[in-house]
Amino acid sequence: MNIFYKQAITAITLLTLSFYSLSAQVSQQQIEQFKKLPAAQQQALAKSMGVDINAIRDQISSTEQEQDVQSNTPHYSRSTNTDEQLLESENFEVLPEVEVKPFGYDVFANAPQTFAPTMDIAIPSGYIVGPGDRISIQMFGKENNELELEGNREGKIIFPTYGPFSVTGLTFSEMKRLLVAKIKEKVIGVDVIIGMATLRSMRVFVLGDAYKPGPYNLSSLSSITHAIFAAGGINEIGSLRNIQLKRSGKLIKTLDLYQLLIEGDSSNDVLLQSGDVIFVPSLGHTAAISGQVRRPAIYELTPGDDFSKIIKMSGGL
Repeated sequence: MNIFYKQAITAITLLTLSFYSLSAQVSQQQIEQFKKLPAAQQQALAKSMGVDINAIRDQISSTEQEQDVQSNTPHYSRSTNTDEQLLESENFEVLPEVEVKPFGYDVFANAPQTFAPTMDIAIPSGYIVGPGDRISIQMFGKENNELELEGNREGKIIFPTYGPFSVTGLTFSEMKRLLVAKIKEKVIGVDVIIGMATLRSMRVFVLGDAYKPGPYNLSSLSSITHAIFAAGGINEIGSLRNIQLKRSGKLIKTLDLYQLLIEGDSSNDVLLQSGDVIFVPSLGHTAAISGQVRRPAIYELTPGDDFSKIIKMSGGL
């Protein structure tokens, strides 16, 4: 008991000194000590200080209410995750960030090591006949005959009985008209059908930022995209929008692969000739678009491209 009274007297003395050194307002630490005293000692302490006991109890009550409000208020740390915490508290789903990749290069990801176009397709009328092409000739009527004649290095086919005919450099449609007219001049009362039996091969060069630049032997029905596929595609620093076809040092055609990949327009994917060079320059300016678009990606830009063009390339909102 003596120990208890000594501790109580010590506590009262300390509180008295602290209360006199301050005004009627007491600190939080002093309030906590005051709350631990019995009611009789609280009243005696307040009386000795000359302070109304009710004023102290009101201060204790208001302090407890502030603590309750603070404990019920959610606290958000000032970190980079604040937005995610707010979204989670409102039951919003935080969507994962999608990594955007350059557009168009994956078209060549599974390109075969050896590429050749299908040979059983119709020969286009603009196909240029050259040495090594084998031409089929069928004659029926007054005479029935079937021949396959190959163009020689001089650009001629040798027709038995009727002599040579120059065909190299002519388009496929021009060659058909020429041979039909020449044969009907020499043989009256026959019908003639002209076709291509076997197509020649040719060597072209794929240079610049192609995946595997170098010379390639391709069919004479190959176009610019066939040569690019044969070279394994375009590497990550190569341009898809400025592919150049050069012939004898002159720029013949520029191919924008975006027109083919996005719009399905292959009008600039022209047929090649022996000795042609397909040059892939380096990548130009790019812009990345992500979020609520159909095709988030990194797109290569050309002069004149604006924001609306990028939205269109990404498939729209």
